[in-house]
Amino acid sequence: MSHRPPTPLPQPLRAVTFDCWRTLLVERDWSVAHGLRVDALVEAAKRSGRESDRAELSGVFDAAWNRHIARWTSGVASGAAEIARDALGILGLSEESAGFVALVTSWEEASHSGAVEAVEGTHAHLAFLSRAGVRLGVICDTGLTPGRVVRRLLHDAGLLTYFDVCVFSDEVGVPKPDPRIFHTALEALAAAPPTPLTSETCCAPTSRERAASGWRRSGCALSTMIRASNPRRISSPTPTPICRRSSNAYSAD
Repeated sequence: MSHRPPTPLPQPLRAVTFDCWRTLLVERDWSVAHGLRVDALVEAAKRSGRESDRAELSGVFDAAWNRHIARWTSGVASGAAEIARDALGILGLSEESAGFVALVTSWEEASHSGAVEAVEGTHAHLAFLSRAGVRLGVICDTGLTPGRVVRRLLHDAGLLTYFDVCVFSDEVGVPKPDPRIFHTALEALAAAPPTPLTSETCCAPTSRERAASGWRRSGCALSTMIRASNPRRISSPTPTPICRRSSNAYSAD
């Protein structure tokens, strides 16, 4: 696949922000974390006096997760507590049930119990940008895994020290593309629109679309949207951006 050369930047790049999942970190086997969460739901149901088949509860978890996705795509912040509330509600239980708090905690920590690793090539990519004096940030929509756990995962993968700021939707209170999450990152990077030029790096198509939209709405000039062709690999410390001009921003093709 051939890439068009990026439009020359009107001034030096000041900052690069990254999405997290499938861009910086990847779960080697998502089914491990999924199984741990279903196990936690089985235990929570038992504590609340609701005996259910594990296969049924796996379906309940998936249904609750889909409700989370619907909230996320509509711009509403959602996490483990909301998903647990939905799952228990499907079972006819409430958040006052005995297992609610333990369920939320278990779901938040499940990714930390699985095999989470840095995407191949990420260290070289970040080291190159860091040596060039570019300020680096993470802007991440969270789901079951909150920002405090994602920070630990980034630390354990040896990536956290590269970043000047990490901004998570559960801590800001809004997901992408709400401008507030981008302004929070800009303020922490000591930059203010419209002068800073930033680059957002994402792998998942939905994340790219939401990030590009958010940067436009924030009033910041988005220089490039870098797309990694393989979610497990950023192959070069100088990746080729693929972008098109859109109003005062650039977005992914």
